[in-house]
Amino acid sequence: MKTGYVIGQGATAMDTIINCSALPEADSFAAIQKEWLTSGGSAANTLVTVAQLGGKAALVAQVGDDELGKQFRKELLEDGVEDDYLFIKKDGITMHTYVLVDPEGRRSILVNRGNSNHYLKGEQLPSDCMDGAAVCYIGGSPGSVAVQMVRYSKKKGIPIFMQIENLPSALISSFCTREQFEESISSAAMISAGRAVFRELGNCDDLEYCIKQVYEKYLPIHGVVCTAGEEGCLWYDGEIMRKASIFKVDAIDTTGAGDSFCGGLIYAYFLKKMDKQQAMLFSNACGAMKCACQGPRLRVTENQVLEFIAAYQR
Repeated sequence: MKTGYVIGQGATAMDTIINCSALPEADSFAAIQKEWLTSGGSAANTLVTVAQLGGKAALVAQVGDDELGKQFRKELLEDGVEDDYLFIKKDGITMHTYVLVDPEGRRSILVNRGNSNHYLKGEQLPSDCMDGAAVCYIGGSPGSVAVQMVRYSKKKGIPIFMQIENLPSALISSFCTREQFEESISSAAMISAGRAVFRELGNCDDLEYCIKQVYEKYLPIHGVVCTAGEEGCLWYDGEIMRKASIFKVDAIDTTGAGDSFCGGLIYAYFLKKMDKQQAMLFSNACGAMKCACQGPRLRVTENQVLEFIAAYQR
């Protein structure tokens, strides 16, 4: 394995994108305008962003030996992410989703977990899987695989970036125990999540107070980052609450915007060594650029992001 790469685990899926006239409510209908199949999954999306920007990335996951799994692996490699630790489950069903997207870019997602990625066990990972890594990314359901990666990373002094996609109360399941979640988040050098996650962890409605509470509880060395939708993002490092505004774009599809933000943040801050404010600006640009294109993945270079920022600031 190469050195200086980002290795990560988490959601890995094939997505059927359905562009529809509206997001249907209960007992209602909507017209399908376009539908297409593409690879997705939050962790894979994040790592693709890193790879497309110019970094090196590897995914730890498991897919089935079905046609969806074969297509996922093919597209992952085409997007520049290494598959050394992409396990294949015999007679497995690859996780897949149906993503409904309305004309304003809003979406609803239906998930079929399959029987592959969530059943990957930590003991399947070789002890040298983290050798040469610059960052360990933990996303999705942080179960035994995440804990094993966390332990390997701590032994080797590799910083851990943890993205919490869903409410912690929803994450706890047979695939992720409370103890596994707490071990993962307590080991993180940086924690990133949306407003709802911070409000649940902080147990109140005051967002900035909750962000500070999460920092004080887990003390991640590089701080906590909150993606706050139209309010931009906030980054608290124990001293300063930094803020960065969004880039306003005509949204086509918001699917994967948070993943693109995290991929941009990992690339800018950990790999390119940008300062916090620069990294926030760069990450927000990645999220905005994703909203302006269809599908769950952002495929742009570092120079394209910098050009986008420069053009926006003129």
